[in-house]
Parts: sequence; C-alpha cells; structure tokens
Amino acid sequence: MIYTFPGKDEVIHYQLQMLVNNSIPYVLKANTVSLDGEIHLQYDITSLVSLKKLLEIRKTGRIEFLELIKNIAAMAEGLEQYLLDTERIVFDSRYIFADPQDLKLEFAYLPVKNAEQDNRTLKNFLLNLIINDIQFANEQSDNFVQKLLELLKTEDFMVSDLRAYIREMGADRQATGPEPVIIKQHVIKPPVTDKEREPVIPPAIPGEKQQVKSQDPAAKPSKVSRLSYPTKSYIIMGSVAGVLILFLITLVATGIISPSNPDSLLSLFGFLLICGA
Repeated sequence: MIYTFPGKDEVIHYQLQMLVNNSIPYVLKANTVSLDGEIHLQYDITSLVSLKKLLEIRKTGRIEFLELIKNIAAMAEGLEQYLLDTERIVFDSRYIFADPQDLKLEFAYLPVKNAEQDNRTLKNFLLNLIINDIQFANEQSDNFVQKLLELLKTEDFMVSDLRAYIREMGADRQATGPEPVIIKQHVIKPPVTDKEREPVIPPAIPGEKQQVKSQDPAAKPSKVSRLSYPTKSYIIMGSVAGVLILFLITLVATGIISPSNPDSLLSLFGFLLICGA
C-alpha cells in the first residue's frame, strides 16, 4: 500500500522520520521512496488482511469486540511516546489491517500538516464499525455494545475513555462470571439377586387399620382329637364276649375242661384259639 504526499511542504518531517525509523506498536511499518520530486510512503502489509474484509468473513463475539477496542486504545497510548497524535491515524476499515491469527490491528499513519480530523472522526469510525461492518455472534450479552454506544454519545468523548470502558467490561465479567453447570449423572445400579430382594409390603389404605396376626400367649391350646369307635362296635364286641363266656361255662359244666379229663388241656387250647379269632 502506497501513499503519495501532495507536496513536500505538507509533510511533517520529524513525524515521518519517527514513522520510518521506529517499530511503533499497532502502526504499520513504512518506508519512504522519492521519485520525480515526490515523496511516496510505502506501508508493509505482508500477511495482513484489511479489517473490512476480515469482518465480512467472520462473526465477532464479545471477546473479539473488546479486543478490537483494546487495540485502538493501546495504539493511542503508544503514539504519545513517539510524539505522534491520533488525528493523523486513518480511521477507515479499508485501510486498517489485521493479523487473522490474533486479530492484532495495524493502523496507517499519515504525517501530513492539514489533517482535518478530531475526536468526531474516531466516534464516527466506531459507530460505522458497529452498525455496518461487524457481524455480531449470537451469544449471551451483557449489553457491552449498548454501553459503548452510550459512551460515544457524550460530547466530551476522548480516546482515553476507551481504556475506562475496557476496564469496566473486564471488571463486570470477572464479577459476574459464568453460572455453574450442573451435569446430571446417570447412575447404573447392579442387578439385585433373589437373596437381596426384600418382601413387598402393600401400601396402607388411608383410614383403614392393618390387622397383624400375632400369637396370644394366654390363648388356650386347641383340643387334640382322639380316636373313638362307634357304639355298634362295642355292642358286637360285648355280645361275642358274652357268647364265649357262656361257651366256657358249658365246657366246664360238662367236664370237658376239668382236671380229671386228660384231654382238658387240648380243649382249653382250642377254646383260646377261638377267643383269639
């Protein structure tokens, strides 16, 4: 990128020497070339992209936006150390260049006498940057853009106000901080074996008392049933016994069973067999 001075009388020579002989932070490195009585200022924009093109191809979030503002504030503070002023900075996104890797801005400085710039030039540049050039990312916001717009509306706006704005945004961000995220973890329980299973207790019905059976120690023991024969069996048994007794008396009376009869033992044995049957 080359700028040709309209005449030698328009050049601020000490500023030109400062620009050529020093590496000024956030200012494009430049060299002078004299050709046919004209002074040409050649800026080194190697590996840099214009800010306008960079903003067209990417969205800008809160961090990137504050970084841009921080670059502008740092540039203004650095110029004072080299006896330069912000009125001769070209505040045009087409002639502001940036490193795509870290978004560090490099500004073109014109050491000319009739630079008709003031604080309104920077204000208009920032307003145009916010309204027309920047594509803001869709993210949660703390109204950082609105706060800068309110700052730009003030009549006594100065470049140093940007540094106060950056500190305010940094303090707000550190104070609030992101809300903690609670991650619900899914706990997988081991299978329950049959031995570990607990008996299922049915739920109690409201208004109804559950009856629990318990053994009363004072309760009487239940009766033990005994074997008993019907009355008819006793009658038959009595009749048979009576007949056998009468039969025995008859044997004794007839002498069949008597001590004098040698066959009495045999007769008695037969009688016992009949009784056993």
